[in-house]
Amino acid sequence: MKSRYLKLLIAFISPPILGSLILVSYDVLLRISEGRFGKDELLGQLEAMPIAISFAFLLVGLQSVIYAIFMEFLITPYVTKIFWFMVSSCLLGAFFGLTLLFIIPFEAAPQILFTGAVVGIIVGYWLLKINQRNEKKI
Repeated sequence: MKSRYLKLLIAFISPPILGSLILVSYDVLLRISEGRFGKDELLGQLEAMPIAISFAFLLVGLQSVIYAIFMEFLITPYVTKIFWFMVSSCLLGAFFGLTLLFIIPFEAAPQILFTGAVVGIIVGYWLLKINQRNEKKI
């Protein structure tokens, strides 16, 4: 029962944090490649991270709750193959990321889709490791 709460907590808290980190990293890499990134920009990005993460919880908090419920109660009990578990997590992450297109310009769709898929893979891997650890204890 403890591990169920842990998995739900990870699946709820991780997506906004990871998504923010990925999008800010993308912005930093883009600015570096364009030659317009210096010390001041780095400090600005670091100072903005808590705000970005807080804002991300407002934007994707509900999606993270739904993702957590789907993974714990619909995917984990019925999907036994690791590959399909990870694919399910990736697709759910991408789908819930795309729900942001209702408030973010459509031009950002590739970045949002990529970010959602990567977040789904990372969080799915963490959940998979928790599931595997719990199976060994039985």
